[in-house]
Amino acid sequence: MARRRSVKRKLPKLGKEGFVTSTFETPGVADYVVAELRYESPVAYTRSQFVAPAVGAGDANRFNQVLEKFDIKEIRSQFGFPAAQVRKRVQLAAALPSDPSTNILKAKGADAEFRQSGFVQIIPKHGEDSKRLAAALNREKAVWKAYVAPRPVPAGLSGSSPGTRLFEPAQGYLYSAPFGIGAADVWGLAGAKGKAITICDIEGAWNTRHEDLPAGITLIGGTMIADIGWRNHGTVSASATRPRRSSTRR
Repeated sequence: MARRRSVKRKLPKLGKEGFVTSTFETPGVADYVVAELRYESPVAYTRSQFVAPAVGAGDANRFNQVLEKFDIKEIRSQFGFPAAQVRKRVQLAAALPSDPSTNILKAKGADAEFRQSGFVQIIPKHGEDSKRLAAALNREKAVWKAYVAPRPVPAGLSGSSPGTRLFEPAQGYLYSAPFGIGAADVWGLAGAKGKAITICDIEGAWNTRHEDLPAGITLIGGTMIADIGWRNHGTVSASATRPRRSSTRR
């Protein structure tokens, strides 16, 4: 399998003197394509092809004709949904009008899982085929957008990866009073990194796998609220307690 060469970059990190620079080596992983199906496209997929009932058979056949031009290793859910859950999207998608509004999606019960089930990873055996595969899929009306998956880089490399931006300049609470809590003022002091300190954060929800948060966060009690606003707010609050560079997505 063709792989991109690893690329070394300078990554800011927090040391005794504040932020210093170290080297990060981008993993040499193979490229693949992410295709987002339109909400109203009644198509599902298996590990080897697209499938659909009669109402979506035309779209599925056209997708498979595109795939026949490439050597495809695997097709899978971008969000790790099992096959049964992916198939569930078909019935709801078939009941939607073209370009459904937010209100229509809500009325039909198109929740976050439905939206996410339309994101498909298509992995060619030869990574260099990814750009041509994405371009071919973008010509299909049943695809909202297809693109080569962005390269993995740490959050500290602000602006180098689509979707990750540095929000620290907008987080005024990090800085001196009266506008902030003075967190940035002590980042360079011994003991200011939060070592051996446990924090309990009371919120409605969090993204505990966010790039700005450490592994092993424990949910002490309660049930997370299934709402993106609550999740974003909780994630921002939890990341703000860490004495480090923050690039929390809102």
